[in-house]
Amino acid sequence: MTQTSLATAAELDKLAARGWPATDTHEIDGWVIRSASGVTRRANSVLTAGEVKDADAAIDSVESFYRERGLPVMFQISDATSPPDLTDRLAARGYHREGETLTQVAVLTDVAAALSSIPSEALAQVSITDEPDAEWMTMWWSVDGRGTTTDLATARSIMTGAPALYATILDETGVSAGGRLALLDEWGALFSLVVRPNARRQGLATRVLAALVAAAEPQGVTKLCLQVLATSHGALAFYESLGFVTASHYRYWVKAG
Repeated sequence: MTQTSLATAAELDKLAARGWPATDTHEIDGWVIRSASGVTRRANSVLTAGEVKDADAAIDSVESFYRERGLPVMFQISDATSPPDLTDRLAARGYHREGETLTQVAVLTDVAAALSSIPSEALAQVSITDEPDAEWMTMWWSVDGRGTTTDLATARSIMTGAPALYATILDETGVSAGGRLALLDEWGALFSLVVRPNARRQGLATRVLAALVAAAEPQGVTKLCLQVLATSHGALAFYESLGFVTASHYRYWVKAG
């Protein structure tokens, strides 16, 4: 089995949704409307990896849902999106596309082999827990977060809505690097791999990932997936050097205004 055949685009979309769950979801046939007080696009967009009986009526329902909550109307459009002409329908309504993202997959043992040269003493610097503490959340939010302290609390609810492993590296000023690997049966989904700006270019992200992979294997994880912006060329080169390959992609379509 090749890496790209590890899962279909629809399966990968649903895995990511399980690993980063919205705090409120509603179904319209095969679509899932997600909201989480506007915190992150993934948790506040429609997952369209499923069929609907009447696409235009479904779009109307989606628009009403988000407007009632004061949130932007946003669709996640992937290789699994149904119906195939959905983007044409959205464009006619004034939507535009943004945030081209690649979904990559790998076999865990391949990634572990690529990371096997990391010294044991370097891995010993990484602590693994099953919940993020306040310091981990604060560092992640300072690098990746967008919003208020209330939004940070919502982000924590999203993260802890799925079982996961959290990796932390500390230095003299606090958390210097961290990462989260959601545990989804045989899959491990990587989210929130971050390094504090003044601690970069020291190989910390590699250590975090290696520690997460090592901790995930005893949990029954055999396959890995992640999502990375298509414009993040450095991150793409890093993941591809470890054996990740692109299996699908998605982008967001957002209602103008």
